[in-house]
Amino acid sequence: MIPTQEDKKIISYLRKNARTSLVAISQNTGIAQSTLYEKLKSYKQSFIKKHTTLFDFKKLGYNVEVKIAVKAKKESKESLLAFVKLHRNVNSAFHINSGYDFFLECIFENYSEMFQFISKLEQEYGVEKTELYQILHDIKQEEFLSN
Repeated sequence: MIPTQEDKKIISYLRKNARTSLVAISQNTGIAQSTLYEKLKSYKQSFIKKHTTLFDFKKLGYNVEVKIAVKAKKESKESLLAFVKLHRNVNSAFHINSGYDFFLECIFENYSEMFQFISKLEQEYGVEKTELYQILHDIKQEEFLSN
């Protein structure tokens, strides 16, 4: 789908706040509520993956946010992937290239919990190499197409 100007306006409102009412979007864009309703219905069928909420994890007691690049042995990739998909501390996971297999975004209460996770990756799931990137401050998050 190539978005029209009308689609771009709607998408921008959804990216800023997916809970914005159809009435508010209609008033601010000049697009009829019935049109908005039909467009949202078609978006859900084609490109909206999921509705979610962004949290400030530190305020919830999760003080360590890291991105981890992971290189695994060929024979252990499937079991590692199954583990990553189910692990509660893995917020997002991506299959990547450039010498690594996966890129994980993980949230932990403390460093001890993080190191236990990494140790488990290495000892039980054939991880050969990891590279950690600790997130110090969020500068910009989930902003693409919001303006």
